[in-house]
Amino acid sequence: MKFKIQALIGAFLVLTALAAGCGHTSTPTTSYFNNVNSAQIKSGNGLNLSVSLDAKTYQSGNAINIVITEYNTLSKTNKRPAADKWPIKGLSDGICGVEDFPFGIAIFQGDYTANNISMGAPIPIEIPGVIPQGCMPSVFNVTAYNFKASSDIAKLDGDTLGGITTFEMSAEIPVWNISPGSHPTIIEHAFEPGVYTIVAGDEWGALVVLHFTVTN
Repeated sequence: MKFKIQALIGAFLVLTALAAGCGHTSTPTTSYFNNVNSAQIKSGNGLNLSVSLDAKTYQSGNAINIVITEYNTLSKTNKRPAADKWPIKGLSDGICGVEDFPFGIAIFQGDYTANNISMGAPIPIEIPGVIPQGCMPSVFNVTAYNFKASSDIAKLDGDTLGGITTFEMSAEIPVWNISPGSHPTIIEHAFEPGVYTIVAGDEWGALVVLHFTVTN
């Protein structure tokens, strides 16, 4: 079961220019299957980063379900040291940032590409009824992600309190509204009609760009 991130995506994500020289072995590809909108990129480190939506077009006010996954394409264990080489800053899986995941997303209003995404500003996203609580990752100071062969399951190396250290590197993030401001004075309103861009990235420099459209 994919982790459902029941939290806010930070209202003040600050993004910088794309980092150069990520060492990717292929260019991003976009595919559509069973009305699902997805894009992915395979990196030289043997990992594949993908992001997908449950539709290409949404009506304003409806939920937008986002799934982001990091998968080991190698037929052997793939130990990836933590790199902190994010392609853009501020990517998140909720109000607690990325926590145990090596990836995150941001959403932009407008039609952007990997080449000009630094010109945009991310929009804050609200999950109605969710109250932010204390953030505490299961593994602190992660030093490496040990991916199982041909799998998105990884064991994290780092400091723990004796809890779980092995996770599915896949997160489901359901979002509904744009929420200007910050708690407790948030003003919620639905996504306005138009084109939106989702950016997904990991700490090894992979970057994926995906689009969806909102209608009345």
